[in-house]
Amino acid sequence: MEDRYSVVERLLENEEDAETSPCLLAVYDGHNGAYASEYARRRFKDLLGENEDLLEISRRAQHAELTDEDIETVRELLVDAFATVDDEILQRTVILNKRDGSTVLLGLLVGGKLFVANLGDSRGVLAHADDNSEASDDEEEEVVASAVRLSVDHKPDLKEETERVEEAGGKVIFSGCWRVAHDQIPLRLAISRSLGDHPLKTNLPASCSAPLVSVVPDVRVVNVEAAGEYLVFASDGLWDRLSDDDAAKIVRSKVAEFQWAEEPTSAEDVTKEALQFAANALVEAALLKRSMDNITAMVISFSELPEEEDNDA
Repeated sequence: MEDRYSVVERLLENEEDAETSPCLLAVYDGHNGAYASEYARRRFKDLLGENEDLLEISRRAQHAELTDEDIETVRELLVDAFATVDDEILQRTVILNKRDGSTVLLGLLVGGKLFVANLGDSRGVLAHADDNSEASDDEEEEVVASAVRLSVDHKPDLKEETERVEEAGGKVIFSGCWRVAHDQIPLRLAISRSLGDHPLKTNLPASCSAPLVSVVPDVRVVNVEAAGEYLVFASDGLWDRLSDDDAAKIVRSKVAEFQWAEEPTSAEDVTKEALQFAANALVEAALLKRSMDNITAMVISFSELPEEEDNDA
């Protein structure tokens, strides 16, 4: 099992900043071994938790909305953190003679803003529901859900990804799926951005002008509503079988089903158990559609952030 995940409710551990601390959520889908995904799971928590700029911004966010400058600073520190973790993984895997790599889907909740940074094809989706779509104790109604994608699937056949790979001296070929490749490199990769994967990034043939696989994440920023929205983070084993809207509908319906079976309640009072019930339902739905890949799925309600959890999937 090469998947890993992290949920860190309070990234800043000192008591002074407990109430304003950012929350870290992440899914890492490793390949060619679990070294890169495990290293990233441990390292991002420490690296971001020690960042002085993030500390200052989170303190200011207690009293005022994030400014455009704050938002840009958080974007930049995330990009820098990805580069640092990648460089450390590359150095270590070269020494250890490993070819491990990993996707990253990382969410950072700071002052009412959710920053989503990703490499690869693990995906984040925000599930909404219509106000009139909640179930009631005496009448069952169909749950109507809509999904907003918060990440980019970095597949080699995306036009901009293909152009970048070819400009760097590589090529995109079809071998079971679209892959980043080079005639002189023994590794062919089904994603175009990742952590690790040193054969496609370091000691490249002379024909390559840049790493063939990028470590620059896409970073998106969304406003967070406390109630009525659920965040779904999952590895590609889920998304290969379920659409964004499928996942949103399952989450909305299963949370409502669990809540009303236990005790009629409102969206604001969603429980951790209901979220786990919904996450399990997502995995089961993908397995019923014959997903053969590892699956990690996380469902988050911003009105009920989970306690710290940091483990393999």
